[in-house]
Amino acid sequence: MAVLALVTASHLNAFQPAAAETRTDNLDFTIYFGGIRIGTVLMSAEISDTEFVIEGSITSSGLASALSGFGHASRVRGTIRKDEFRQQSYVSMTKTRKRRSEAGIVYIGDRPDVRYYRPEREPRDYDLVPSEQKGTLNPTIAAYFMLRNATHETLCDQTYDIYDGRRRTNLVLEVPEIVDGEATCQAAFKRVAGYSQEELDEKSSFETKLVYRRSGDDSFELWKITADSTIGTINMLRN
Repeated sequence: MAVLALVTASHLNAFQPAAAETRTDNLDFTIYFGGIRIGTVLMSAEISDTEFVIEGSITSSGLASALSGFGHASRVRGTIRKDEFRQQSYVSMTKTRKRRSEAGIVYIGDRPDVRYYRPEREPRDYDLVPSEQKGTLNPTIAAYFMLRNATHETLCDQTYDIYDGRRRTNLVLEVPEIVDGEATCQAAFKRVAGYSQEELDEKSSFETKLVYRRSGDDSFELWKITADSTIGTINMLRN
């Protein structure tokens, strides 16, 4: 899957609910590789009629923690108008086998303005211009849209353009196949731009399958993801 990181509480200030009534949406998944538990994915969303805050984390466990200690934590906040989520700010800290990074983005209209991306480095010919990434989502809100409960109307059949402050990716969820209350969606996560040729040669597309179970008359709950990755096939199961 996409983004991994670590963050301290100072980077993720607690959400202060507005006067309007809010609802809380908590999502909890366990990550498996070869049948072995290697981590957890947690997301928490506070949503009112006018604003939202979404926080996400990925934490390694067991042998994966000892070998690589991957992790992720991020926070996005914004406003809601006519049921449309509009991003205002995004912060993240990430650790993978190959990199550590911190990002801070604010949004001017629907254009991202990268306030920082650490570690800093000399410009490269494949770097992207942030102001040209109009209409993209940050990884956290895109992940929430994919993991949250869905209706027939919102179940898969979506395309998300994602920008994390340095790299651009594309997530395509195909039309679902619904059989006996279970919906299966084929998906692909693709590296688009901002990657070195070495990274693109390593892997540029990651095939994914999402399986939902009906949880109401017009509600589907995601319970399993099977995804290709640079280390092989991983599974995510809802707790």
